[in-house]
Amino acid sequence: MHFSRQRTKGWNSTGRAALRLRAFCLLMAGLCQGLAAETPSDSDRLRRRGLESITLEELREDVEFFSSEAMRGREAGSEANRRSAEFLAERFSRLGLEPAGEEGYFQPVTLVRSLLAGDNRLLFKTGRTGAETPLSLQETFTAERFSASGEASGRLVFAGYGITAPEWGYDDYQQVDVDGRIVLILPGQPEGRDEDARHGQELEKLLNAQRHGAAAAIVLDRSHNMSFSAHLAWPKDLSTQRFLLQEEVDQVRIPAVRVALEAVEERLLTSGLDVELFIQESGRYAKPRSFLLPSLEAELAVSVERQAFQVRNVLGRLEGSDPQVSQQVVVLGAHFDHIGTRGAEIYPGADDNASGVSALLEIAEALTEGRRPPRRSVLFAGFNAEEKGLLGSRHYVRHARIPLDETVAMFQMDMIGRDEEIPATDDYRFTGLELQTARQNQNALNVLGYSFSQDLRELVNRSNRRVLLQVRFRYDDHPIDLLQRSDQWPFLERGVPSLLFTTGLHPDYHRPGDTADKLNYSKMERVAQLVYLCVWEAAEAQSRPAFDGTPLISPPGQ
Repeated sequence: MHFSRQRTKGWNSTGRAALRLRAFCLLMAGLCQGLAAETPSDSDRLRRRGLESITLEELREDVEFFSSEAMRGREAGSEANRRSAEFLAERFSRLGLEPAGEEGYFQPVTLVRSLLAGDNRLLFKTGRTGAETPLSLQETFTAERFSASGEASGRLVFAGYGITAPEWGYDDYQQVDVDGRIVLILPGQPEGRDEDARHGQELEKLLNAQRHGAAAAIVLDRSHNMSFSAHLAWPKDLSTQRFLLQEEVDQVRIPAVRVALEAVEERLLTSGLDVELFIQESGRYAKPRSFLLPSLEAELAVSVERQAFQVRNVLGRLEGSDPQVSQQVVVLGAHFDHIGTRGAEIYPGADDNASGVSALLEIAEALTEGRRPPRRSVLFAGFNAEEKGLLGSRHYVRHARIPLDETVAMFQMDMIGRDEEIPATDDYRFTGLELQTARQNQNALNVLGYSFSQDLRELVNRSNRRVLLQVRFRYDDHPIDLLQRSDQWPFLERGVPSLLFTTGLHPDYHRPGDTADKLNYSKMERVAQLVYLCVWEAAEAQSRPAFDGTPLISPPGQ
């Protein structure tokens, strides 16, 4: 609105005086009202300027680049992925961000590809009769992904869940001697024991068995679809294979296999182990019940070939303006890898996650254009190998460039360009999700991680008053585990208040149809603006947001 001066017919000196008096009264009333209201601060002016700099045109330009045919889906380890990392680093440099990696803007991450090779076998022997039961590779058993190559044979010890958790007062190994023997363990952890997710993870179980002197480990699989699980872990199409972090694989020195429970259940019952009954009775307060299986032996061999290669995270830092808190940092992340090609088909990954990377660059530009940055520092993180198991972000939290206890918040953008659409289908990608149309979600944004920080939830709501998206706090406890499927999860595990911003799944998710022309750029602009406002407030605030609860994974060495 602008003020327009107009002539008034018959405007004499008396009229001028009356108008001047009226104007004076209005001016004084306005001043009094202004004194009662909050005067816009320098921080608010800077925030508004940055907000206005985020435009859909620039977002579209970067989405089209990252999802172009030339980028060939940006699969981790590919030449196109390398070029994507270099493009990000160049943009960070042009924006004046400080290099924050070990090698300039780059943080190297060593991954391994794995192949089943040579001799892989498993058979069970009944001690009394000597009867042997060989199992079929990839049908009733398979090698564990973290397994070392090697052979073992001997008596079996049932070691419950294979967990040693002093903080629970719980140790499956406290009453049995497994030295030189093969341990038989269950996946996961006792029901209700969710204080530390690390204990239920495959890697930790193998390392724990190894620490107790086991010669090998056998994990029971209760999925009733062992063949599917086995081919998911060791696919024939290597382009679909998930990679591993070399530093994790190198810790495991014992062979380990996973076996279908139904293939050996009768033998276990004969040896005194009723697995289903054990699980029913192993709740929060159950005591470990490990024992030597009296009449069961096993012989196994695992042969795994590992091929190491490097990818790179891309890290740029904007130094905070307040020396008292500039050592603290807000991390803003987006993964720039996708799933590459399948044969001749390119999976462009426009929404997943060219959308998030484009917003990362726009927000970096918005924060660097102001006369001063926010009080705390901001770390802009282009994470790699997210599609292979959050490997770039998992490596980062192990080797954080800024200590995690100085990381006040983490915001992740992943798939922020479409309108959530869940079709009526038995497609596993949408298991358990409510049917929704794109039209229903034209102004909707999902925020996950809210259950770990009420402070961040309130921060989003305050920031959204300027943007007016339909923000939905949902999916934190959904069985499809959306919360654990992007790069904020490793930060949440370590106790860093973190949020995932996503506009949700759609039929083109992980399909060649995820192209740049299908994005809702108008909404994407406002999503980027909302995230910008959240970053600004978290970096500018007087106090840090609280983490509600305890970390799911303790820092290394604790």
